[in-house]
Amino acid sequence: GHAVEPKFFLKNQINPMVMSDFPKIVLIPFPQVRYALGINMWNSLMPAFFQNNEIPAKAVFAYAVLGLHADRCWSGESGVGHGMPIGWVYSPEQGSGKTEALMLAHWTIGLIGRGIWAGDATKSVAFEGASMDANLTKFIDDVVPSENAKGEYRSRQMASMVRAFYDRTSRAVSGKIRRPSNAICFSSNTTVNDDDKAFQSRLLTIPFKDLKT
Repeated sequence: GHAVEPKFFLKNQINPMVMSDFPKIVLIPFPQVRYALGINMWNSLMPAFFQNNEIPAKAVFAYAVLGLHADRCWSGESGVGHGMPIGWVYSPEQGSGKTEALMLAHWTIGLIGRGIWAGDATKSVAFEGASMDANLTKFIDDVVPSENAKGEYRSRQMASMVRAFYDRTSRAVSGKIRRPSNAICFSSNTTVNDDDKAFQSRLLTIPFKDLKT
């Protein structure tokens, strides 16, 4: 079982969480009903909604499921090292379904009615939020990296944050130490730090196409 201490969440100065935003799991006692709902979503609703982006949308959903076992990935039980890959969902096209895919995964893991984070969420908030609970994938939507004179998209903050979340290293600032306990997934209209091989090796990149209806 799990226990929640409201005072800890409510009094956090960096990332307060009201009780209505606490994770909620709706238990359906009948296995056949759970199965029917899951099959209907996977085989009917997702293909009809996401169209030619059905597979990328299902990849986002699968990443959220993988995030439920982030602690086991960090402990080396995945068989491919001891890191938790960072999701990077991107498409230069508008209306491709990236945000909807993130929201579907976000709500399915229990964060019903709670919005995903905007792209300007700071590194401090990301670390604070990722250390408040465990194995609940955090989604940050519409990240906008800076573009240099060569037309390349660069972000030093993203480079350090991705490394920290993949390796689960601690961030120590102003007398506080925060260590991520959740996977994290970003969406954007572009890729970033393309020539940084170490950065790219830590990403699980999920491209969305121009939506065809």
